[in-house]
Amino acid sequence: MDSLSLHVVADEYFVLLGQSGCGKTTTLRVIAGIESPDAGSVLIGGQDITSQQARKRDVSLMFQGDGLYPHMTVRQTLAYPIKGMLPAVEIERRIACAARLLGLDTLLDRHPEKLSGGELRRAGLAKSVVRQAMVRLLDEPLSALDGAVRYQFQQDLSRWHREIPGTTIHVTHDGDEAMRMADRIAVMHQGRIVQVGTPEEIYHDPSCIAVAQSLGSPPINLIKAPLRGGQLRLPWGTSPAVAQGDVVEDPVVVAIRPESFRLVNEPPAANGFAVTAICRWRQIFGGRCHARFELDRRDNPSNDLKNEDLVNAILDQDCGLQVGDTVTLAVQSCDVQLFAESGERIEWG
Repeated sequence: MDSLSLHVVADEYFVLLGQSGCGKTTTLRVIAGIESPDAGSVLIGGQDITSQQARKRDVSLMFQGDGLYPHMTVRQTLAYPIKGMLPAVEIERRIACAARLLGLDTLLDRHPEKLSGGELRRAGLAKSVVRQAMVRLLDEPLSALDGAVRYQFQQDLSRWHREIPGTTIHVTHDGDEAMRMADRIAVMHQGRIVQVGTPEEIYHDPSCIAVAQSLGSPPINLIKAPLRGGQLRLPWGTSPAVAQGDVVEDPVVVAIRPESFRLVNEPPAANGFAVTAICRWRQIFGGRCHARFELDRRDNPSNDLKNEDLVNAILDQDCGLQVGDTVTLAVQSCDVQLFAESGERIEWG
């Protein structure tokens, strides 16, 4: 992993977002003291804890696996890490608090083999609740859960963070999960943090293609296009826009979020683009019409279909779209983002 610099504000819910192998879990392990950094320092509350043993750090870590002892009941597992450190009365108080917060009251005397997947995950989280650490680290806490259980556990995490003071650092590869949970997000790519910001900042103002692709479902549409003479010329565009500033990249990558498209009866004015497209797939989901279109590319009159000849769009549920319909899709220039082929953002418009 490359060098990394990260500052997390006290009491915020902070999400590290990135694909497998980018260094998210390694970062958690360094904070927890399970691994040591090759260089640099780890500070908590302004105190340098780089050389401090893991068990002496005011940090809890919820592993991707639930970390329950198979030969112990849930109650025994929750008590074990703090046994001997606190009076028995305080330990029981903390266990009762965690059980009430996470709905484990009737499960405390069960062994892990008697728990469902969602119950196991809540019991794993209860270990961090009982620990009451200043910094709580969560490694893919919502993975491998079905939809309803995942939603409920998300609420459990949010309630825990609100009700028990502390700073939470949550690792995930799921951009939608990051958007729902985070106060701020750090996007990691190939061992580096490439952008930090609020979910809205990351989504609407990505610094590079890797960030743009990290959020959004369906994912952002990426289309290569030439930029010549200061004009962006989409192969199927009817209204090329003039780029501002010293923009010399050619070709560029055009990025358009699915929800930025709309159906129109005629091409837009000079501040937008339009394309003729054929609906190849549609589905009503979450009250919106999710559709996939094949574009009419002027530079590709053959039937040699490429990935970038297909775009995803999210439209109004009552738009009347059917598979096989030929329509005009439009997008405003302000909703079009440009990137160099190397991935960096190009400011324009």
